[in-house]
Amino acid sequence: ARRQWNLQEHPDLRYKQLYNFGAAMVQMANDEKIVGSLPAQQLNMDEDNKAVIFERNNLIFAFNFSPTNSVPDYRFKVPVPGKYKIILNSDKGEFGGHDRIDDEMTYPTVALFGEHFLSVYLPSRVAIVLKKV
Repeated sequence: ARRQWNLQEHPDLRYKQLYNFGAAMVQMANDEKIVGSLPAQQLNMDEDNKAVIFERNNLIFAFNFSPTNSVPDYRFKVPVPGKYKIILNSDKGEFGGHDRIDDEMTYPTVALFGEHFLSVYLPSRVAIVLKKV
């Protein structure tokens, strides 16, 4: 296939935002050495909310595939307790998102029944990556 890299420069199209997200995603993968890490471990599969969460190389990847259902206070089990911070957020305006998530927040885990849980706002059609700080 022939790629048309000039489309990202067209002001009426959203290819620039897609390019920005792709560049940020590759940069994060390189910085966190994801490619050479162990395989991912599934943490949560929620068919009702269309959410998938997994851990790879001490990063938490959370995806909400629902076109309409945003979930405030979405709680899921994590393997390591502590505070987590968003390092990649597909909802940023520069990526074509709606800026519904504050990237400056930290998310502390909560211990329930001997296990550790994290609670985040997971808007519709969003992917976030969290890292323990």
